Amino acid sequence: MPNMFSTMRSAATALDALQKAASASQNNVANASTPGYAKQRVLITAMPYDPGQQLSGGVEVTRMVTTRDEFAEQAVRDQTSALGSAGEKAAQMSFLEGNFALDDATGIAARMDDLFTTFNSWAIAPLSVSEKTSVISAAQNVAEAFRTTAESLQESARSSEVRIQSTFDRIDDIAERIRSHNVEVRVNGKTEAGSEATVHSDLEELAQYVDFQTLWQNDGTVTVLIGRQTALVTGDQKFQFRVSPDPAAPLAGLSGATPKLQIIDHTGADVTATMKSGQLGALFEFRNSTIPDLAGSVTQAGDLNRLASGFADRINQIVTGGDPNAVKLFTYSSLGSAAQSMQVPAGMTTSILSAADPSALPASANGKALQLAALAHPGSAQDEIDGLSYVSFFGNVSAGVGRLSREADQALISHQQLHAQALSVREEISGISLDEEAVSLVAIQRTYEATSRMIAAIDEMTKIAVNLGRN
Repeated sequence: MPNMFSTMRSAATALDALQKAASASQNNVANASTPGYAKQRVLITAMPYDPGQQLSGGVEVTRMVTTRDEFAEQAVRDQTSALGSAGEKAAQMSFLEGNFALDDATGIAARMDDLFTTFNSWAIAPLSVSEKTSVISAAQNVAEAFRTTAESLQESARSSEVRIQSTFDRIDDIAERIRSHNVEVRVNGKTEAGSEATVHSDLEELAQYVDFQTLWQNDGTVTVLIGRQTALVTGDQKFQFRVSPDPAAPLAGLSGATPKLQIIDHTGADVTATMKSGQLGALFEFRNSTIPDLAGSVTQAGDLNRLASGFADRINQIVTGGDPNAVKLFTYSSLGSAAQSMQVPAGMTTSILSAADPSALPASANGKALQLAALAHPGSAQDEIDGLSYVSFFGNVSAGVGRLSREADQALISHQQLHAQALSVREEISGISLDEEAVSLVAIQRTYEATSRMIAAIDEMTKIAVNLGRN
């Protein structure tokens, strides 16, 4: 009789273990489409069997285990961050590329070519009022093209600043959710499957915006380090970041330019250099590197301003012919805003615009116009920028922007593939297969039925034994 009771207890513990296993499998099926959820399994261990010590054996569920692999999770987050950066960079460069198209009839290159053409025509008819009018009109078009391009770059910079702030707002929202998770874990003392899935989903969303490192604590809470070294969430605390202008002193001639930006953490430290990936990293690279390279900042003139000032200064030098009282064809406020402020002064009229070069021996009636026309194909260093003609210099800038745009597009495709691979690996490790769960449930059901029959048989045998004892 004791052996039958032991066998019944052993079967009962098996039924309990099977019931918990079935519950875990059903929970997996119910959460198959839940973001961040990893399949769970019960860990079943054998109980000691020793009849002499009244140990009946059997099995028991010691704990619930998850198939989540932190290495796979981190790989997905890393690729999500890289993909977010590549996508943002491709979008920004695609827009920027349109401002430097060489085939744009109203662009800088086309307008400079038109001006050189009018210089040629003016050299043929130096006293013609219509030719002078064409020169002034073409010069105004060049100035407008520079201003339009410069304003477009500034608008891109302002747009990136708005996106940077909205990205920080989004990061703060996610940080609050992670902080709330930590508080819940400390209050409840354990992490439920649904809560764990939610926090991993939040971390994956955060990776889209910025690169970070996660440190899982013994109490189940998670510490998030932005840029892998600056705290965003620690326990029940979250920390905010702010954006401020770079306080670097302007270089000579650049006092009116736009400063770069800094990221300041809660301690007041500059942590800009740590933000190298995610949408935030791409936005800061665009705002602090790509735009200043073209439009300038307080620490660099920018290629567009260098071209505008060099082009305007050389033409003014020829037009005035060394006469300090002569009216310049172009004016601009400073090197830091040369392209954005470039214009033809109202004082420039056909009556004062002269093609004659009195300094030439003998005096030339069209000497200045010839020198201006020759700028299209310069023969000396004073008519060039970095060894290139003005149009070629702009073409070189345009080619550089186009190259960066193509590289960004190629990087986006590459990171899309790498991201898909990381997701696939994680799915193989911790993803839920409905087919697999169905097979598991069928096996559990059959085992449960067999164990139930064994208990029923033992119960029947017990009844028979009791009746025999009564008789």
